[in-house]
Amino acid sequence: DYDVISTYIDGNKVSLIQNGYDNAQEIELLSAENLQIENLGKKSIIITGNFQYKPNHDAVLFFISDIFPRIKKYESNAILYIVGNNPSEEISALNSESIKVLGRVPNLIDYIRNTAVFACPLRIGGGIKVKMLEALACNAAIVTTSIGAQGLNNLLPKPFVIANNPNEFADQIISLLNSHDRILELKENAKNSLSQLNTWKDSIYKLKELYVGLIDSRA
Repeated sequence: DYDVISTYIDGNKVSLIQNGYDNAQEIELLSAENLQIENLGKKSIIITGNFQYKPNHDAVLFFISDIFPRIKKYESNAILYIVGNNPSEEISALNSESIKVLGRVPNLIDYIRNTAVFACPLRIGGGIKVKMLEALACNAAIVTTSIGAQGLNNLLPKPFVIANNPNEFADQIISLLNSHDRILELKENAKNSLSQLNTWKDSIYKLKELYVGLIDSRA
């Protein structure tokens, strides 16, 4: 958005303030305030979001119809957890032994931390996704589409795996479910990438400074 807008307006008059994430101390406090759930299993996968939002709704249905069957073919014990607000009747109807539609939970952090793989199979949307920042802040092992990774491709070391077709996406998850070392590597990369991102406090401070500057320029 910044690049496009800057082609129409002097770039010096355009400011970019990114979405942020809760820092590690805040995450620990949030976890401590709730009873931590037990580990959801070595073959567990999580998809999060507000499912009233069309891109999230589409992503879940796409994953279940085009990706998850291939995962189950090779990993019969795999379990998918769908966690977040407003799952539609269409999504809720898919609840089963291997697909757990949980809806809103008291503490999303515990679910992200206690599943093996965080999946972000978005096919629609733009900009940095808050769910990706949440997953990185929780040091998750992430498999995402290019759309899910928008705005985060410059992070080093690379904290996620990108896959854009159903078979590739499934195969990347299968690979992770069978490689504890690779999961640990991605988790460590996620942790190390956070210094390159804004916390919410950083973003609020930058926004405040922007408004103060605007006010002072008109004084």
